[in-house]
Amino acid sequence: MLKREGSEKFKRKTYNSRPAPNLHPDPQWFFLSYNKFNMLLNEEISKILKNFPLIENLIFDNIERFTQDNKLFNALIKQHREMHYLEYFLQHKNTIEGADNLINKIIASGPSKNKADWNSLMAELGAFYLLKKRFDMNITAYEKQPQTKTKPADFTVKADNKEVLFEVKYRAGMAIQTEQERIDEVVKEVMSSYNNKYSIIRSDIKNKDKPTRRPNIQHIWSCLDNSHLSDIRKKLQEHLDILESTQILHRRNRNYSSVSIELRIGNQRVAMEFLILIKPFQDPSQDPQRFIPYPDEIDDIRCWIFGNDKTFVPMVEQAIEKNADYLMCCAPFKHPFFENIKKLFSDYQGNVNDEHYARSSDRTLRSLCGIIVYAFYGPFENNDYVIIENCNKK
Repeated sequence: MLKREGSEKFKRKTYNSRPAPNLHPDPQWFFLSYNKFNMLLNEEISKILKNFPLIENLIFDNIERFTQDNKLFNALIKQHREMHYLEYFLQHKNTIEGADNLINKIIASGPSKNKADWNSLMAELGAFYLLKKRFDMNITAYEKQPQTKTKPADFTVKADNKEVLFEVKYRAGMAIQTEQERIDEVVKEVMSSYNNKYSIIRSDIKNKDKPTRRPNIQHIWSCLDNSHLSDIRKKLQEHLDILESTQILHRRNRNYSSVSIELRIGNQRVAMEFLILIKPFQDPSQDPQRFIPYPDEIDDIRCWIFGNDKTFVPMVEQAIEKNADYLMCCAPFKHPFFENIKKLFSDYQGNVNDEHYARSSDRTLRSLCGIIVYAFYGPFENNDYVIIENCNKK
């Protein structure tokens, strides 16, 4: 069984000074690179990079390979939390065989309509962070070529003088779903315009054409444009103006107000619903997180992991084809995380002492030693991850 022994003793290294960039035989290269470095990194990015010295060195040392539209710059500008994953990986890369392969993929992440490739890389970094920092494992290689002709698993771990292989899978549909951040930015703007007196939470999206069916979420995010954002902003402001004039949320029997905004997005007519709560929340039971819907249905994620049709190869089978011992799945689960993980398995034996560990005799695990399911930012900020060991594996 996987253990986290020693992880509490882990101490993050501090940097007293920035390491010098790699030397280059041509002095002219240094001046050209330095000029391009300053051109690509505006004041905003430079300020952010002070918190990520190794990422700064990575950019400088490979500046001739970077373009201004590289996804790394976009992630830095938006201060995406996965930058902590990358900084941590760079801190340990010298001890990992093949680490440069992963770094080269990040450097090559230029403009692309498919955001899934970049998010898959970030999911791998999140998996590394989970294995190394949370579980204190000895990761020895990335995509180590096996002796057979099979494709390599993502990470190799040395445990008890044996190699344990981990294959990381990211649900590509999440890449499109992250476009919902554009709506979140509008919501933040509206809240700020009212001095952050209110908390606005996107609670659900309903299908107006076929009320009994869920709308196509991926289609919604891919077709979302500025006109939709303007409509959302306008309707939220109108509703807040009413709340301001009536002071309705100050009543003891009213903890929140709801607003439904009807939109025509692509070929769908949907109602985007929001909840508005006054700060501070008057009722502790009105936890904003419980209103946030799951981007994917549980059945969709179960099908993605274990498979139930012939349209694609499920993640379990892909991991087995690479001779992996454990499958690591980055899936779009939110609160309540652990309750929803249970729904993936026909048999789920939770650990009463630690919710991060469980066992299952579910036959869909097949020959795997187990599965690790984690949320995108789970390893870093809220411990949303769980290890499910296969009871059938001797």
